Amino acid sequence: MNLDDQIKQLTDLIAKLVPTIDRFVDTQKTTNLEISKMRTSNIRLANAIEKLANNAEHEEFITKTKNESVAKPINQTNQKIRPIYKYKLKEIIETELPKSMKMSSIEKILANEYGISQNEFYRDRVTLYESNYSIPGDRLIVYSKLFDRSIEELMNRSVKVKPLVNNLDSTIKSPLR
Repeated sequence: MNLDDQIKQLTDLIAKLVPTIDRFVDTQKTTNLEISKMRTSNIRLANAIEKLANNAEHEEFITKTKNESVAKPINQTNQKIRPIYKYKLKEIIETELPKSMKMSSIEKILANEYGISQNEFYRDRVTLYESNYSIPGDRLIVYSKLFDRSIEELMNRSVKVKPLVNNLDSTIKSPLR
């Protein structure tokens, strides 16, 4: 087989491959177009679902507010309602300590001398009244000494307890049966 025959054979093979390659490219274009259409369709579907969810939430809110028999008062002054904290730590720091004393210096003292981290001190300052969390006793003692207060003064409410001694005295004085 001479060189001209080989070239002719190669040309024939390439000519047969060209339509197959063209079909492959067309198929790929069609597939990409279909994928693009599917993505667009999915985005539209997601937007529609979000709108339906928002409408459902809105309708639920309207239904709920219609069913409430007592109207709640509106805060006319637009003031923020201050949370009620379980401990007076934040109040003591804001009102009774000198303005020159910064929070960072208090946190450094607590961390270096008492081993109370910044996160623990923050949590202790902002614990809400209705929270189940309570400051551990050893930290309460540290805070009471640091701020020169009794532990009871650190609490945001007073605890009324009958003394045990009086109850014991009355039990002991009563005649035995």
